[in-house]
Amino acid sequence: MQPILGIDRAQVFYDGTVTEPRLLHPEGVAVGADGAIWCGGELGQIYRIDPDGSSLTEVATTGGFTLGIALDGRGHLFTCDLKHHAVYRLEIATGQVRHFADGGGKL
Repeated sequence: MQPILGIDRAQVFYDGTVTEPRLLHPEGVAVGADGAIWCGGELGQIYRIDPDGSSLTEVATTGGFTLGIALDGRGHLFTCDLKHHAVYRLEIATGQVRHFADGGGKL
């Protein structure tokens, strides 16, 4: 079976490990319709990386621990928050984060 992408074609898109600004434990990577990369951080950050990898922006925060991320194609980003046992919705145009749903139980 052939791999989907040969290792010789793989490359680092954005190195937030030792560069500034830094990514803190990125989780839940998702790609927007415009090619931007979205991910979360260990302190509730919601990050956006430009489609060309040129810059990183902290768009918002939940104040928790951001895990999975999904985009709905209508201008919203949804993220699971481990600390708050909840799902939050980010309105991308305004940067406003709102509680969307509670979890089914405590960990």
